[in-house]
Amino acid sequence: MSDVLPLNYADHALAATLPNPFDRDLLRLDSRREVEPFLGNLCPLQPLLAADGTPGWWSYGHARLIGSIRLSSLVAFGPGQGSSHGHDGLTVILNYGGEIGLEQAGHQWPCRSGDCVVLPGAEARWSGGPASLVVFLLQPEQLLRSGTAMAGLADPPVQWTRQLHQGRGWRSISDGRRPSLQKGLHQLLHWRGDLGEISPALVDRLPVDELIHGLVAALLFEDLRREGPVARLQQRERTGRDSFDALLAYIRQHLDEPLNLTALEQRSHYSRRALQYAFRDRLGCTATQWIRIQRLDLAHRLLQNPQPDHSVGQIAKACGYRSLSLFSVEFRQRFHVRPSDLLRDARQRQAAAEADPSLDASPVD
Repeated sequence: MSDVLPLNYADHALAATLPNPFDRDLLRLDSRREVEPFLGNLCPLQPLLAADGTPGWWSYGHARLIGSIRLSSLVAFGPGQGSSHGHDGLTVILNYGGEIGLEQAGHQWPCRSGDCVVLPGAEARWSGGPASLVVFLLQPEQLLRSGTAMAGLADPPVQWTRQLHQGRGWRSISDGRRPSLQKGLHQLLHWRGDLGEISPALVDRLPVDELIHGLVAALLFEDLRREGPVARLQQRERTGRDSFDALLAYIRQHLDEPLNLTALEQRSHYSRRALQYAFRDRLGCTATQWIRIQRLDLAHRLLQNPQPDHSVGQIAKACGYRSLSLFSVEFRQRFHVRPSDLLRDARQRQAAAEADPSLDASPVD
């Protein structure tokens, strides 16, 4: 490969047909041994041998930090294929020329010149080429913070968290009278590359990474692209929170009934997946964990202040438990006391209070 390809990509005969915002910095990757560490350390794409046996699909590469974002510029003379390992961020792929195909969880996205694809961190596969790409990872928490600040909200809407876990692809728009948002993202990196030639120190001091986060957040969260006051978004968020609070109130009032995700989905406007994200976003746990805590806390109160005819089994059933042994195990794990012992102590307090009305029968915390 080193005998036929120039060291600098800018000197390659195909550089004009596969432009890249950092083309002046792209250097030849001579072997598979160079390609794999480059991709493995700097972006989640992992190469495989091309069909014709050439020792590496990617031919030129460059990596740089822009604030908190590490970008990888890659130019390939395919065709080739590979996969991406799982991670906890979002992969953003900007195509500046050529075409690759991406596949994740049964969904497929063609990524052509001018396109932008954002994939969650699950394992994915790619194939195709030649192509000129810029690939970088963003953390969901930072995107939520950027979008929340842009919308003027105190907290991110629940539905935004759900959107972060959905793969998205955006087509380039050929109508020059209406530039696309992904085109703006492409041009931002071109501007960053050009300005770096003028004053690297100035570029380092400009919040380019904040602009990148803001543009990707606007791609992901449609609310940020809508005309009109942000108050409408805030009102919808309040409505969603009120709806979630109403669902929590319903759960507390029906702890003796089956309360799985299917039942909760039928009682609310949330989808099953949205419920899972809402509980983690608002309460920091799953719906099942939160319901278990509410049932055990209710049982604790009932055992401390039992009715004369109440038994441990009756209280467990009133709190939604169909298995007495499971109730006993989970109760001891939470309160480090057996429910039968707690009930016995409460009976003794009640009996002592009946014998001597001056005594308080309520438990001591």
